[in-house]
Amino acid sequence: MYIFILCLWLIFVFGLLICLVKNLSNKEDIERIKIEIQKEKEYLATKQLAINLPEGKKLIDKFNWAAFLIPLLWGLYFRAGKNLLICLIPIPLLPNIIFGINANKWALAKYYRPIETYIFEQKLFIIIGIILNLIFLPLIYETIALK
Repeated sequence: MYIFILCLWLIFVFGLLICLVKNLSNKEDIERIKIEIQKEKEYLATKQLAINLPEGKKLIDKFNWAAFLIPLLWGLYFRAGKNLLICLIPIPLLPNIIFGINANKWALAKYYRPIETYIFEQKLFIIIGIILNLIFLPLIYETIALK
């Protein structure tokens, strides 16, 4: 049974990697990335916070799945500071829910790069979160079930 689940998981992970490689090798994506880099330089020159931009205001009320899946890594990357103490709450899934609800407010309040970059980073964190959860959740379940 576990071998079958492991094979399905490996197929899923390799499928994600193939999709990422195909998306990054497209010439249109390379041009889009160059434009995003230019926008990022402009934003950094003006030092305008992402939370003050119209796109940033739209993101504030949305649930952040990346922070929900891996709150500790997300918080370290986006320098959540004292908000990382929420990860010490011993109630299962409560820190994840709190991070998912408030993460965009915390991150965009300190974010100087373009919103497109933030959205791209969130998509990468979602993929990383899914992969880490697929690796560790079965191990945790197996450990608990064997006791």
